[in-house]
Amino acid sequence: MAKPHLRIKARNLREKQGFSIKEIAEIIGVGRSTTSLWCRDIKLTPKQIKRLEKKERDGKTRGRIKAAEIKKKKRLDKIEKYREKAMEEIPRLTKRELFLIGVALYWAEGSKKDPSMSLTNSDPEMMTFFIEWLQEVWRIPKSRIKCTVGINQAHKERIREVERYWSKITKIPISQFNKSSLKLINNKKEYRNFQNHNGTLAVRVLKGTNLNYQTLGWIEALKKRQGSSAG
Repeated sequence: MAKPHLRIKARNLREKQGFSIKEIAEIIGVGRSTTSLWCRDIKLTPKQIKRLEKKERDGKTRGRIKAAEIKKKKRLDKIEKYREKAMEEIPRLTKRELFLIGVALYWAEGSKKDPSMSLTNSDPEMMTFFIEWLQEVWRIPKSRIKCTVGINQAHKERIREVERYWSKITKIPISQFNKSSLKLINNKKEYRNFQNHNGTLAVRVLKGTNLNYQTLGWIEALKKRQGSSAG
């Protein structure tokens, strides 16, 4: 037979504090069915009902957050697994691979209409790769490289900060940066991380017309060679 003092405690928790049957059962250490039997005649006040409803909603919210965190961790673990696998498969680029990747990159992102050799993008790793390609394949010294930042005019007050960011990333001195291009956009774009937005960087080679023509020629060669390695 259940101890009377536990029944009294259960009823007090239900009637005076509005605890749920689950909460009471956990506090006093008895089964839910027994707790429910002891408290079945007690009617909760509107305030107590509201508290329980809020607690239930909060519990569901915490559950969704926890589920999302678990899902995110699984996704990040999977990404890391494939990254490690990729690092094993591509330990180091040969000069030939660097050459072909650079040509393909210029095919995708490089200037086709401007006779000068230039490439614009917002990805810092892509831009450092392009500069490395210029140095390794073309033997272009950094003194022949000019940079121009392009960014929304909303970041006008941050322009020096953004230029320093790109200078640090590319290791191109600020003295080789042209005046930044502020983009006039009628509908103001709002950035989630305003202080971390760094626009785009255009990298151009001085006296690079012939280099551009040669690279465009390589691109044409790549187009012609599509499918030639099959079989």
